Amino acid sequence: LPQLEPPGLYAQLYMLGGAVIVVALGTILFVTRMVPWLRALADRWAYAQARKEFDAMLQRLAGEAGSVENWALLCRSLRRFAGSRARLDIGAMTASEVAALRVEALSGGTGPELGALLAAGDDVRFGGRHAERLSDALARASALADALDAATDPHRDAQVPRQQGGAA
Repeated sequence: LPQLEPPGLYAQLYMLGGAVIVVALGTILFVTRMVPWLRALADRWAYAQARKEFDAMLQRLAGEAGSVENWALLCRSLRRFAGSRARLDIGAMTASEVAALRVEALSGGTGPELGALLAAGDDVRFGGRHAERLSDALARASALADALDAATDPHRDAQVPRQQGGAA
């Protein structure tokens, strides 16, 4: 006689197959919903991290003399920070090329100021001019970073200004 199958075997196999399909579809749906959220979270983290690194560099240079190496570090960090905010690779651009960028390329109209600051750094690094004070350049770089942040803040539209005074 052939082997007998346990009672309800086909129903159990169909239920198991259905459960596997439901779990697979649920996983696919969950992943497709989570990937954009995780990308947005990574973008927010990278946005905040860029400013944190730039501010740390400014604080480190605040107590140092205006040597050529410090100016090189300032210019490199400024290019990297502004490039990350504008989503451009301005690391290989000259100061005049940065200043000549379209207004839309660098938000907040910061292109001419960024170009001027990079030109001052180039004068110190390559022109031998040491009259430019590093502390003034650090203050200009901080103000420039604030302007870039104000123009490119991804949460700017979500922020609602508070109502001042008065009864509701």
